[in-house]
Order: sequence, then structure tokens, then C-alpha cells
Amino acid sequence: MTAQRAGLLDSVSWRQLTHSVEDSEFFSGWLTLQIEMVGGVVSGIIVFAPPGEERFRPVAVWPAGRTPLPTLMQATEQALARRQGLVRRLEADQSTDATHSLAFPVMGEDRVCGVVALLVRREDDADLQAALRQLQWGSAWLEKHLLQDEVGELRQVVDRAGHVLELAALATDHEQFGVAGNLVLVELCSRFQCDRVSLGRLHGQHIRMLGISHTANFTRRMNLVRALEYSMEEAVDQSREIIYPQNKDTEPAVCRAHAELARLHGTGGSILSIPLVSGDRIFGAMTFEFPEGRELSEYDLDTCSAASGLVGAILDAKWQNDRPLPAKVLGASRQGLGRIFGPGYLGRKLFLLGLLLLVVFFQFAVVPFRVTSDAVLEGEVQRISAAPFDGFIAQANVRAGDEVQQGDVLAQLDDRDLQLELHAWQSRRIQYRTEMQQARAEGDRAAIGVLGAQIEEADAQIGLLEQRIERTRVVAPFDALVVAGDLSQSLGSAVRQGDTLFQLTPQEGYRIVVKVDERDISEMQSGQTGELILSALPDDRFPLRVERVTPVTQAEEGGNFFRVEARLENQGEGLRPGMEGVAKIEVGERKLIWIWTRRLVGWIQLQLWKWMP
Repeated sequence: MTAQRAGLLDSVSWRQLTHSVEDSEFFSGWLTLQIEMVGGVVSGIIVFAPPGEERFRPVAVWPAGRTPLPTLMQATEQALARRQGLVRRLEADQSTDATHSLAFPVMGEDRVCGVVALLVRREDDADLQAALRQLQWGSAWLEKHLLQDEVGELRQVVDRAGHVLELAALATDHEQFGVAGNLVLVELCSRFQCDRVSLGRLHGQHIRMLGISHTANFTRRMNLVRALEYSMEEAVDQSREIIYPQNKDTEPAVCRAHAELARLHGTGGSILSIPLVSGDRIFGAMTFEFPEGRELSEYDLDTCSAASGLVGAILDAKWQNDRPLPAKVLGASRQGLGRIFGPGYLGRKLFLLGLLLLVVFFQFAVVPFRVTSDAVLEGEVQRISAAPFDGFIAQANVRAGDEVQQGDVLAQLDDRDLQLELHAWQSRRIQYRTEMQQARAEGDRAAIGVLGAQIEEADAQIGLLEQRIERTRVVAPFDALVVAGDLSQSLGSAVRQGDTLFQLTPQEGYRIVVKVDERDISEMQSGQTGELILSALPDDRFPLRVERVTPVTQAEEGGNFFRVEARLENQGEGLRPGMEGVAKIEVGERKLIWIWTRRLVGWIQLQLWKWMP
């Protein structure tokens, strides 16, 4: 190749490299320059993967228009796998006169973005290393170009975000939907250089127009409004953005309504309809009508889509908040019913179905109903041992919990004063008898009568004192258990006649006192059966039968409880008066739902009665 042609190629390549508009021009110019600088090149290729993609594809081939040789593609694959520059000698039987293959990866920020590979006719190792070093230095141009593309895309993203946020701020500045909607639609129309921007909301299966830019009043009878609504419905039904006229690169879509809108009310420009999505549902659509000659770029489409999505959601929320309360309730009910009976929401449907089956089961299921209450075990008979007269405690032999036999001394009162008085009367009786003998010897009949009366009085007093001394000993009237009374800490203290010293109960024969809540007392009747479990004997169940429902109430723990007396059917071992437990009394069969809700229903009825006029 002559120096003149080399200079021409070099000039054309540099112009492609420095003034390229398309990426293909830049890569082609760069590859041509590298081949001229390296020299001895038989074939060359650049493969690249755009950001966000993993598939590498050729972006420049030299000589232009030729299919890359398999040897060249193998070199690119090896460089991609090893992520480093490679020099490999070719076998003699290869279908090329090249002797070696060179390949060098182009690195991005955190990945391999591409590979440059050459087939060269070189034998000297130093020349091969120089050629590989030239590819490494030249790859800086590719990395710079890639960085410029990424910066440009990032700048577009930032600009797009700025536009969207400004529109969102405008939408949130006003609380009323009417004002906010008109301002936002006018601003969208101005920013994207549109003839008209429209917003519609989905009601059932149809779109209802909410706002049109630069239009304060409109009705659904207007032909323009109907045409816009049909266009929005067309985009909503297909769940995709629709551009009319359609580009060759876009996926085909049905756009008859858009064509009709353009024919009747358009100005010859493009029409873009974008469905508005919230979560997994489409709630409306926005239509942009552009003037004739306004070309839509990818940046315009992405910005319109982002702006309509965010701003549409804000305006939809304002529209819903502006509705009257009955409309809100109706809308929420309709939405809930739609989720229940419409498509999707399988988990919610299964939950409601299970809940319905549970309610039906509770409504028709009938089970035995038992009233549960606290219970106390008492002796069937209780005996009080009281002080026979005023006195002082001299001795205490038992206390609560002790078992006693009939005749056992429980306690004794101090009898010293009684003993002294008894001795005094006994001495008087002896004196009266001596005087009686003397009067008989003298024959004094009057004295004999007086002394006889005095002797009888002394005998009566002595008998009375002996009885009182005997009564100072408090004895057990039968075999029993002391359930109350402890005088061991009260020795020498005074007691008055009738004071309770001990409570005794027989060791056989018990009754149960069930404390029934006043809300359940209406269910109680004599003769009902049940079971009792005592805290001290949790493994044993004692059958019982209700004997008496008393009208006596007692207040405990903030509630009123009636005293219901029951009798044990079988008295087991280990029972003691005073044991507490839980009794369950069967009152018949009731619906399960009634059993679980009766307390709540009763409370609600009481509160309603309290607040009703």
C-alpha cells in the first residue's frame, strides 16, 4: 500500500473516529486505525455487548463486508474467558496465511464490555508483543467511548427524573383534583410539545375522561371525548403502550381507535396512549397528541411513560379523595367484591372460602354445653365449738387440719376460780350440816328448817360449779377434722360466751359449692350433672349432681356469683374440706357459634340498651 493511500485511509479513519455520530462509524474507524498502526494484519474484528446485555455481537469487521473467520472468533472467545490479552500461534493448516492471532478484552467498570481480535503475519516475538501493546493502548479509546455512552444515558436518566419529580411536585401542590389535574395536563402538554394531553380513569370495563389539557369543561357526549376514551380503552385492553402511526421496529398492535382519533381530530402528528398501572392493576390511561413533524425519540417515550405513571397515580388518589363518602364506600365495596369474585387473588379467595366454611360449621354444629365455674369442697355438716362461758384459754390441744376422735379434748378454759368457789361451797355445806346436827340435838325446829334450806342451796351451787368445771374442757362431739381454729397463739387470752373456738366437719360426706357467674345462672337447675377436678387432684374427675340453686350472691373479682350446691356421686380418697377446683355442669346441647359468642352478644346487647334513649 502506497504512502498516499495510507495517508488517505488514515485521514478517513481519523475523521470517522473523531466526528462519528453512530457507534458503527466510530468502531469501524478505530479498527481501521489500529490495523494501519499494527501492520501485517490479515483480518480483524470488534465484538461488544451493550450495557444491560450479556450477548456479544460484532460491531466492526475488517476487511469490511467479509464474514469473520472461525479462527478470529475463537480468539475472541478465549480472551472473553480469560479476561486478559492473548497471543496464539496458528496451526499451519489454517485457512489463512496469518501466523498468529491477537486478542485483547475491553474492560468496563466491573465487566468485560468487548474484545478486539486480529490475525497477523508476524514471526518476531517482539513485534507480536508490540502489536498487543498497541491494542491495549488503543482500547482506551473504546473504553472512553463506552464511558461517554454510559454518562449520556445517566444524564438522560437524571433529566428524566427531574422532569418527573417537577410534575409530581406540581400535582401535589393542590389538594383538589380539578385544579391539580388541569395544571399537570397543561404542564405535560408544554414540556413534551403536545397539541393535547388527556387523562382517563377505568370504571368497570370502560374509560371515563377526567381531564383534557386547555379544556375546562367537557361532556361525554362530545365526539372528541368519546374518541379519546376509545383510544385509551384500546391501550388498556392490550395492556401496552400504543404509538400511532406505528414504527417498523415496534411490536404490532391494534390501533383502530387511534387511527379514527387521528382522522377526525388529529393534526397529522403521532398519538401515544399509555396505560396507568398501580401494583398489578390498570386504573386508567393517558393520551399524548403530538403536532405534525414532531418525531418521538426513545428518550421522549421513556419520559412520557415515567411521568404519566407517577403523575397519573397522584391524580387518581386525589380524585378518589374528592369523592363523597357514599361513593367511597360504594367504590371500596365494589373493589372488594371484584377481588373476591373476579380473577386473581387466589389466596384471598381461599381464605374467605375457609372462613365461610368455618362459619357454616359453627352455625350448624351442635355440641354439649357445659357451664364452667370455680368450686370449693365443703363438709356436708359443719359443727361450731364455742366458748361455754366467759373465761381464759388455759390449754389448746389441736388446731386447723388436725383429725380428732369423739371425746378428744380440743381446748380447756382456766378453772381455778371455779375450783376455789367449789371448795368454798363445799366448806359451807359441811358447816351447815354441823349446825344442823346441833339444832336437832337442841330440838330447835326453826333452825332445822333454815339450815336445811341452806344445805340444799349449797348442794345446788356445788352441782352447778362441777358442771361448769366439766364444761371448761371443750371436746370433739364426733370423729371430725378441724377445719378452722388455732388457739395455740392465744393461751391466756379472754373469751366471751359463744365465741367460736373451732369449726369441725365429719371426714365423710362432702358437698360442693359452685360459684356460678350471674350471666350463666339462668342455665342452672337442680338435678343437672357434671364433673369436678380439684387443684390438688388434677388426675381425678369426680362426678357431681346439682342439688340446690340458691338465691345467695357474693361479689368476687369484680363480678357477682351465685352459690350453687352440688353433691359428689362417688367420694374418692384424699378429699379434704377447703379444696378448690373447677366444676363443669352440663346444661344441654347448644350451637357452637352460640357458645363462643354468647358473652360478646350479651355485652353488646347490654351496651345498646344502656345507650338507647
